[in-house]
Formats: sequence, structure tokens, C-alpha cells
Amino acid sequence: FCHLLQGLGTVARPTEHLRPHIVFLAAYARELGFDPVRWTKLVMRTDSSGDIFGSKIIYDFAAEFWPVLTKNQRTELTALFSGLKLIHLERTDKIAQSVSQFIADETRVWHVRQQGDEDAYRDAKQAVHYDSERLRTIHARFVSSEAALRDRLRGHDGPVHHLSYEALVSDPQQAVSDAVAFIRGTPAEPVHLTHEKYFPMSDDINRAFAEKFAAELERDQTQ
Repeated sequence: FCHLLQGLGTVARPTEHLRPHIVFLAAYARELGFDPVRWTKLVMRTDSSGDIFGSKIIYDFAAEFWPVLTKNQRTELTALFSGLKLIHLERTDKIAQSVSQFIADETRVWHVRQQGDEDAYRDAKQAVHYDSERLRTIHARFVSSEAALRDRLRGHDGPVHHLSYEALVSDPQQAVSDAVAFIRGTPAEPVHLTHEKYFPMSDDINRAFAEKFAAELERDQTQ
């Protein structure tokens, strides 16, 4: 999604600024002389496209980042983020998401961009064995994190645009058009999408794992 917005070149350059090394620096800010508030202001000032700043935030990193800040730092950042427009991208099918994460963890592959990489990924995937306990752990984490994120979003004092992963994959043209309209505050208009080619990673293995896991969860509810 961020690549699609970047490809437009007109609304923002949403980049994943908050990475694990930033969380580490914030956790040891005093010892390392790192100022999280100053860093945030610097990123917002220097990495904007026109007058629009965009950032991709993975909730897991944000959930680790926020607690290590001081009370004053959280107050300053809350004020800084006040009124910002947020786009919440969620994969609503948590079972499929859990399977995708499990397979990615096992193969250590999260994106496939070239034909040769796709072939190697398929081979690595054949060696992945179904693991109910691992899937349950991942699924519980996703459900819990999503609930916590939605709770935080309800407390945000700016506009929030909710976008499902499934809608984005089904009709990226419409999804991006709606997102651009939200960012600009104007009626939706057709957009021309240019982006890198990503090979589809879901296949019969994903579907088989998802069906088996869904059946397990359903049995749990009936017991």
C-alpha cells in the first residue's frame, strides 16, 4: 500500500521510520543521548512530500516504543500527533493472516519480487509443517494487538480512514483513490498506479493450513 502511494508522487512518501533500532535508541535514550521527540520532529520536517508527511507505523513497534518514553515525551508527541490523519490498514481475516505470518517466520521470506525468488520460496515452503500451538500463539497476538490498536484509534482526535487488506488486494485502484481523497480532503478521482511487481505468496498450502486451523478454532468454541 505504501509503495502504491509512493508511486503516485503527489500525496506523500509513507516510509517506515519507526524501526526496531529506533525503539532501542528510545529505550536507552539517556545513555545514548537520543531525543525521541526531536527525532520525530526532524523526520516530519525533512521527509515530507510537498506539505504532506507520511509514515508507515507497524503497531508492534509502536507498542514497544511508547512505554519506554518519559511522561513528558509522551505528552509532547501526543500534542504533535494531534489532528493528524491516520489510515488504518487491517487484514480482517486473522486466520489467513496468522498462517501467512507463521509461514513467513518459518521460511524467513516476507516478499517475493523476482521469478527466481518465487521458485526458491516455493521450495522452502514445502518444508514447513503445520504447528497448531504456534498458530494459536500468533493468532492470539494478532487479535489482541488489533483490539488494542482500535482502542487507541478511538481515542485519536483526528480523522481515521479504515482500510481492509482484503479490499486493497481486491481493488487497489479504488482503495488508493479513496485513500488519496481522504489525505487531500477532496472527492475521489481515478489514480494511475505504478509499483513494483510482487508475486502472490498464498497458495494451496496457505489454504490447507487456514482450513485446518479454522476447524480447530471452531471445535474449541463448541466444546
